[in-house]
Amino acid sequence: MRRLERGSVLLITALVVVLVYGLMTLSLANSRRTLASTKFARGRLQADYLARAGLSWGMEQLRHQSDWAEAHTAPADTAMDAIPAVADRLTVDPQAPEVRVWVQETSVADRFELRSSCRAGGQLASSTALFQRVPAVDGRVYAAVSDPAGVPALFELAANRWESLPTPPYVYWRTAAAPATRAGQLCENPRVLQGDTQGNLYLLTRPNEAPADALDRSQMLVFDRSASAWKLLPPVPPQAFDENGAPVAGYDQREVTALASDGETLYAVAVHETVPEYISMIGGPEGPVNTIDSSTLYRLRQPLEAAWSYHPTSGWQAGSGATWEVLGPVPAPFGRCLRATLASADELFLCDALSSAYLQGVEGVGNHLLAYQPSRQVWTRYPTPPATLYLRDSQNRLSLTEVVDLTLDGVVSSDDLISRYEGVADLDPQGNLYYYLDPHFLTSSAGQLLPTLYRFEPSSAAPVAGRRSGTWKQMAIPAEWGFDDRGQLVETELALWDMTLSPDGNLFLAYQSGGSRVPVVYQYSTGSRTEQPGRPRIPPLPGVQVTYDASAPGLCRFSPTGGFADSLMAVGSGGVRRPDAFDFRPTAIYSY
Repeated sequence: MRRLERGSVLLITALVVVLVYGLMTLSLANSRRTLASTKFARGRLQADYLARAGLSWGMEQLRHQSDWAEAHTAPADTAMDAIPAVADRLTVDPQAPEVRVWVQETSVADRFELRSSCRAGGQLASSTALFQRVPAVDGRVYAAVSDPAGVPALFELAANRWESLPTPPYVYWRTAAAPATRAGQLCENPRVLQGDTQGNLYLLTRPNEAPADALDRSQMLVFDRSASAWKLLPPVPPQAFDENGAPVAGYDQREVTALASDGETLYAVAVHETVPEYISMIGGPEGPVNTIDSSTLYRLRQPLEAAWSYHPTSGWQAGSGATWEVLGPVPAPFGRCLRATLASADELFLCDALSSAYLQGVEGVGNHLLAYQPSRQVWTRYPTPPATLYLRDSQNRLSLTEVVDLTLDGVVSSDDLISRYEGVADLDPQGNLYYYLDPHFLTSSAGQLLPTLYRFEPSSAAPVAGRRSGTWKQMAIPAEWGFDDRGQLVETELALWDMTLSPDGNLFLAYQSGGSRVPVVYQYSTGSRTEQPGRPRIPPLPGVQVTYDASAPGLCRFSPTGGFADSLMAVGSGGVRRPDAFDFRPTAIYSY
């Protein structure tokens, strides 16, 4: 019996040993598989991150090393998984694998692929960015300020220094072929400053009191950079449309409200009226107003050649005779156009002004943002910007509050409703869309309302039914630093006046500071759009006295006042092309 028990114990012990050994073998095999999987994942992750780093590095080379692309370009038929011999070598870290970066041609002219590949842990990862090659442009910022007598003084910011530009003479169209000039008088009330990419500046003025025989309520001029002189652009023809897009007769009094040009083509947006509009600064319209509820889009090719030139002895001389094309109505809903930007030769961006219903807290009313593609005559619509503002309470805490929760401070006049104090959006050539909302007439008992800046982040989905999708996100609040009367930086309250995006992708915010009222211009650089800009890096605008002088260059003279400008009238941007230089703009990025 004991022998039988002893044999059973030995058998059970042997079975336990075999079982334990099997479990240990299985566990070891599983650990090996886990380790191999971890190494695979680690190698893949490392290769992926290094490939993306190589792509970022390659983008910097394209932007700042003009000859890099030429030395590292592979033909269009290079296989997706091949690394050509011309690829540049990049070592991110001495312990990390080598990254190969190169440019690959495509079948489309001026479109390229930037590729980056890395092999780590036996795994190959690649990242690709699609680029479009465009002429390189040095950005410019333009500003109009009021001199002590209320005459506009124009400035251009180049190399971080404000340089004066001549103020154009007072001119208006008496008929479509007869411009008239008020002798000894300069222009009034600049509303739009818009530069192109060839150094030319387009100016839209609206006289304080339009002459009784004026054809238009606004005048369009262009500063020809090559001639260093102002020219008068031909007037747009009267053409209004009803709410269904059908032409309407009888609306002959027109006013252009926005301009956009790339130097080769000029676009204009106008509203039409049956009778002149009279504005009261403290109340509503005093006379009958009949404004068609639509805007008309126009196009003028080769605007510098079509513009009229002024000669002191012979007066205004006609240009090429080219006239405006009527492209049709801007699709409703769309109000009075506040901003037009030609982001590319085939993308025109429009933003309208807020309505009085919005300022009075009516929910669901806001700016309308549209994009127009001239080659296909297709309109697309952006999502309505958010109706929220930053609020700073008594304990210096920031929060967001809805416009519908606020109250309107006082009576809003018609002129205020079309001013720049509300909300405005702008689109740069890289496709970045920005929007700011200024509280202005709105107040809150909970604290101080602050101007709020947003950036639109589009989704990768194509527009559906003419509508683009994406998300609006708040950006950092600019620091409240301004200039005093001596040009020294001081902490002060800032009122956001306008914003502009230069063709080289920089965002500029113009403020009217409190106390001294010296205008302030902030800059968000390309690499720090989400960061607080801090103290202004752009000097204050100088104070000048502008006088008409028929014998002076540009028909005017500037006399420094010894101080700084204290009243901002308009801000805009443009650029000057660099000869034989190109920039590369990303259109899509993907990894595989």
